Amino acid sequence: MNVAKARFKFILGRRKKYPLHLELEVYKGAKCRVLISTGIVLESEKQWDAARQIVIKNVNATQYNKFLGQMVQNVDDAEAEADRRGDELTPEAIKLAAKSQTAKGEDVFETFGRYINEDRSVKAATKKSQRGYVNALCRFVQFHKGSKNATLHFGEVSLNLIKAAEQYLFDRVKPGYISSFHYYMRKFLRKAKREGLIAGNPYDSFEVVYYSSGNRQALTSDQLVQIENVDRSHFATKHIKVFIVDMFLLSCYTGLRYSDIISLRRENVHRDAHGLVIQKKTIKTGIEVTLPLYSIFGGKPQSIVMRYLEADDNVDFIFPQLSKSVCDRSLHRLERLLSLPFPLTFHVARHTCASQLAERVDNPFVIMSVLGHGEIDTSMHYIHTSHKTAEKKLENVKWEDDMTPEEIAQADSDIDKTCEEIRRACERKGVSSQLTRLALGIGACNADKGLLIAEWIGRIRKTDYTAEAWAKRLEMIVA
Repeated sequence: MNVAKARFKFILGRRKKYPLHLELEVYKGAKCRVLISTGIVLESEKQWDAARQIVIKNVNATQYNKFLGQMVQNVDDAEAEADRRGDELTPEAIKLAAKSQTAKGEDVFETFGRYINEDRSVKAATKKSQRGYVNALCRFVQFHKGSKNATLHFGEVSLNLIKAAEQYLFDRVKPGYISSFHYYMRKFLRKAKREGLIAGNPYDSFEVVYYSSGNRQALTSDQLVQIENVDRSHFATKHIKVFIVDMFLLSCYTGLRYSDIISLRRENVHRDAHGLVIQKKTIKTGIEVTLPLYSIFGGKPQSIVMRYLEADDNVDFIFPQLSKSVCDRSLHRLERLLSLPFPLTFHVARHTCASQLAERVDNPFVIMSVLGHGEIDTSMHYIHTSHKTAEKKLENVKWEDDMTPEEIAQADSDIDKTCEEIRRACERKGVSSQLTRLALGIGACNADKGLLIAEWIGRIRKTDYTAEAWAKRLEMIVA
């Protein structure tokens, strides 16, 4: 007597709990009925077509359906092998055959860790930050699944998971951290998609809101003078190291990051006809900066560097090599000594330099050049937020009726024509909206140079569409 073949049916949400788990039911007679978890979790009933027994409306639908078909085929093959041997198909054999592969895919945390380790284009500090964001995702998964040993597979990554992770982080970290978290998660998932580990990137349907970190605190001119004139005779009793204060002031004057100051070598300092010049490739961005110390802040940074160059210690580095944590402790003690309103860090020093420059020069290209910014938008931020710059601009506004209505109308007309010419040139060349806005902003402030800007845009090649090349050329035109 022939025994009926096994029947298969996928059942979604048998326990009526969300999220919905998909299970495979294998029925082979009254004594052999097995329910096997597929490992697939769907967000709603709308993602499952019960009639056709396939996953729909899900970014991983293709991968899931391929797996489900293979799962049934494995059980079918196991049944055929049992029939060939004349054996019965047992529930244990069914489970073993069905579980011979997984729909979940590779481990997300292991894969992201591999991406970080293999990326040679970023520095160690950036990799440390990236691992921190992956650890944040790991903590969320553990909280979400209610287990300290919980892991995450690519088959479980979904739009709802990303939304839930964002909500989890909102209650625990600053908004700026969340923006960076999304940036790296999207980057890693995009790479996973290229490798075929995931069928679709959920971030394609997720709008990331980029929040400001709010960490742009800068010293005022009075606070900077307070640090310059502090009585250093008490530093020893307060456990404040003098050279760390000098490093901090040098950062305030030059905008150099901690990594660039601590790695500053004697070979990076040159002397020209006027004084000392620092020429150095920044550690973080790899951008070459040239800083004439004699012409910055009245030569204050030159006097600091000169003192350490003249010290007869016969070492290559300008400053003693200490860890950042040791430097931060000295700065924290200095902050308490002077009763400053916020913690002192080298990031504060860098923002101080940018803010002081913005108050003195109304040119973002100068800030970009001194601080080694990779994007002009970063430098523009300091121009926009400097209240003293705004005051200086307002002081020069002619509030009286010095211009006739005809002259005002003509000036407005000239600006409109300039911006229209620039806009047309950018459209013809397919220039990005970011660079178009920059060109329009410069053209509106320099109406008489607008036609020169439009003419240059019409001649450039696509290879010149970099922010750095764009900024340098515009600076030359409006100079």
